[in-house]
Amino acid sequence: MRKLLYIALLSSVLPLALPAAVEDFKSYADTEALRKNWTGFGGGNPAPAVALSTLDGAPAMELATAGGPGDKVIVRELAVRPGERLAFTMYSDAKNAPGAYAYVALRSDRNAGNLVLHDFKLVPGQPVRVEIPNEGRFNWQDHLVLLICLHDAGEPMRVTVGAIDLPGTAVVREFHDTPEARRERREKLLHGRTTQIDTAFPYYHNRSNESIASELRVNGFDGVYYYIGMDTGLRSGLVGEMQRQKLGVGLMTLPSLVYWSEVQLAERLPAGWRDWLIEFTGKEMDIYRFIGFVYPEYNRWYKKYLNGMLAGHGFDAFTFAEIMYPIYDGPEKNPPFYGDVSPGFQAAFKAATGNAQFPNFTDPADPDYFKTNTGLYRQLVEYRVKTIDDFYDDIINGPGGARETAPGILFATWTLGINIPDGVAKLREWEGNDIVAMIRRVKPDLHFIQTHAPDWANPALPGDYPLAYKPFFDAVRTANPDVKIGMQADLGSLGPSRRDPAWQKLFYDACREAGVDTTTYYEFGLRWEIYSLPPRLCEIRRDGDTLSLVFDQRLGAESAKLMKGRELKGKERSCRITECRWDGNLLRLKLDALPAVGEVLTVPVGGVADDPAVRFPASNVEPMPRGPVNTIPAGTEVTLPVLDGSF
Repeated sequence: MRKLLYIALLSSVLPLALPAAVEDFKSYADTEALRKNWTGFGGGNPAPAVALSTLDGAPAMELATAGGPGDKVIVRELAVRPGERLAFTMYSDAKNAPGAYAYVALRSDRNAGNLVLHDFKLVPGQPVRVEIPNEGRFNWQDHLVLLICLHDAGEPMRVTVGAIDLPGTAVVREFHDTPEARRERREKLLHGRTTQIDTAFPYYHNRSNESIASELRVNGFDGVYYYIGMDTGLRSGLVGEMQRQKLGVGLMTLPSLVYWSEVQLAERLPAGWRDWLIEFTGKEMDIYRFIGFVYPEYNRWYKKYLNGMLAGHGFDAFTFAEIMYPIYDGPEKNPPFYGDVSPGFQAAFKAATGNAQFPNFTDPADPDYFKTNTGLYRQLVEYRVKTIDDFYDDIINGPGGARETAPGILFATWTLGINIPDGVAKLREWEGNDIVAMIRRVKPDLHFIQTHAPDWANPALPGDYPLAYKPFFDAVRTANPDVKIGMQADLGSLGPSRRDPAWQKLFYDACREAGVDTTTYYEFGLRWEIYSLPPRLCEIRRDGDTLSLVFDQRLGAESAKLMKGRELKGKERSCRITECRWDGNLLRLKLDALPAVGEVLTVPVGGVADDPAVRFPASNVEPMPRGPVNTIPAGTEVTLPVLDGSF
């Protein structure tokens, strides 16, 4: 996951109003009181001089250096709350050296490693707005240590720091669920067109839950799988807002905590967790950490972890993704690549099978080399399948499992698919995915076949490739003909394999032909349209005295300033935009005359544009371009009826 810190020059177009500051500099009687909270760091980094000041008429903190060697660092411990981001303004004095800059570090403790470290240029005489999205890095902490570091280029330097905010999302709308609505959303997940979102991506930052949900909805999706790498990344209220807008919402996460840092694992898992790590025969996966499937203590911990997400957010469904031993064709490589070969896994295999030996994958002369002692190797293949199904079954169906916590939700199982000869059997051997055994053991409502990386990463993959996955779909039907079949694609993780609408049509048509019941893809914020087409106005909705223009993708904030003063034309009357506020894919309007629900308006949208800055890089080749600004052509008008803001 890409972790980015955003810095934007101040403009007159601001996001929606957000809650108050965590450090507003109002409580200090004098500079001496300020210095008791803002202290020097030490360690060869002198502190800048600190004084109370003002910025735009509000209390602020002035930092000044006299030049000289070394960066000047000041430290403050801040209380934090879940679901927030840090934001503040820093004003650079007009006399500062052109080469001066600042950087910010966030830590869980004064002397701990950096959770965030980023530098930014200071333009003499101008303010800079610093925004640090949470992304799950620090919202499970109850405090953070903030370091502000000044690099003065050897010259005297003066900056003013404004109120340090912890803004959350917009106020969560009240949502009253009903059994009928839950049944409708369940059917959408079983039979509809869905997508996946990962709100760690910048595309979802600094916008309301309503904005995210509305963008999904106007793009025609019936539901969404909310992928989360860590529970702390779940946005408060987003699940309910998507459900309010009639989207089915499933939780999708990884069973092995693969994207957790060592610090995060150490702070949250029981002691001894390092003994649970999957080990491989080679270094290909060394950048990742996978927790194994054979440790009862981990199962107990994981149930509590998962149940907290299910109980706390009201999901309609749950599934694991990529529950496997991630080696793909490792046994056929030279040298072979295999896992799990950790001491803990080997001991579990021996205890379960009664074998005194474990297959060897590195020494062809060893009598237990896996190609020599094939009987022992086949036992390992079967054991790996069993460990995955045992884990899945225990987490879902075992005592204290997910079915007990969320008895009414839909459960989906998930395995990989690949277009190679004898693919079902090969993935069973290589990665431990046995479709029939998993379904019969876990008893899901739905089973997904995920497109494997060798297929989705292939730019030449034909859109109708789901037809080649028939053996995988047939295995689902063999296991239980009542289990619905889902197909997962990746439509945009790599620039060269980002799929355009014509390709997508072939994909959806092939899924229907193959008898697939529901589809999903990774990832909504990476789709081709965001990189290649200008925004499209889809709806006009009235909510109280506010009119919202709902677009099919996120806009640049400047679009709000552009729209102010424009005229919306109705059949009988016109109205003028007196105020326009940006919120992701929404433009929220105040008008000099409020149109009624049902009234038809013609809206001039020429010049409205998207925002490449929040896109994931369009390729994996430096400098990883994010693509051009896509702008609606000048003179474009869209005519739509005004819809009620409720659902």
